[in-house]
Amino acid sequence: MRKVRKMLRMRATIFILFILILIFSFSISYAQDDVYYKSNNKQKKEKEEKDFNPQKRKINSGYVFIDGKYVEPPYEVEQRGMAVIINGTKIIKMQMPKSSYNFKKCPRMPTETLNKNSELSEIFKIKHPDYEGAYIYVIEKYYLEKYPYSIACDSIKRLYANLPNVKSIENQNNREDTFTMSSYNGESRVYSLSPYGKRHSIAYGPESKEYYSKKRLISSAKGEAQSIREKLEQNKMVFFFVDKDLVNRANSYTINQDKSRQVYEILQSDIEDNKKFDSLDDIFSNKEFLKKLIREYQKTEKPNLIF
Repeated sequence: MRKVRKMLRMRATIFILFILILIFSFSISYAQDDVYYKSNNKQKKEKEEKDFNPQKRKINSGYVFIDGKYVEPPYEVEQRGMAVIINGTKIIKMQMPKSSYNFKKCPRMPTETLNKNSELSEIFKIKHPDYEGAYIYVIEKYYLEKYPYSIACDSIKRLYANLPNVKSIENQNNREDTFTMSSYNGESRVYSLSPYGKRHSIAYGPESKEYYSKKRLISSAKGEAQSIREKLEQNKMVFFFVDKDLVNRANSYTINQDKSRQVYEILQSDIEDNKKFDSLDDIFSNKEFLKKLIREYQKTEKPNLIF
């Protein structure tokens, strides 16, 4: 009887050990399958991100020149915060623009040359000694930068109304930024601050901090990066000149695919710079940009492009 009990206990022990071994083997197999699955899943996810996330997608079409130097493809156009980066080079940083005017107080326009018999055009012939353009335009910008747009418009209307040769100021079509100005000699003209005044107010006035919020600047950088990607995917030629401070955006220019080869061949040629300029002048509407491009392109190693 004792032998039977002992045998039964041994069988029970062996059975339990067998079950434990099966469970252990299953656990190891499951863990291996899980690791394999996770690894495959990670690779699949990374591939999907590259396929659908433009930040990770590399572009093999188009032509990029930065500061006159050709950048080899593939191109990776990234948006990081408020910046746009191409192949590791930061080309754009979105930020609030800075006014070229340094106003400490409202400028006082000299009016000695004006009288009741003066024509309205005489107002705009008075030039500011420190800034380009008419003196009264400089004062307009002072109001646009210091006050909300509606208050600035009222201040500018009063400015014109107080000039010696202006008889009256009347609003035009109930618009705050457009008015009719009449002189004592019977002359009249419609004057409008739109659209330049509104744009200047948004860029440099009290509203600028709200308009150029961090969220908006990041969104602008994202849009700029997407625009560059689309140009390259359309096989366009894109030139960038990056200033040291990366103020707002790079000085850039885009050439359509049908003109790219012509531009490249002229830049590559050994003809004089002034002849290159004349040959490309009808393609580049920005003369200053073209001058800079020809000058800087000469300093770099000439690429061998295939079209």
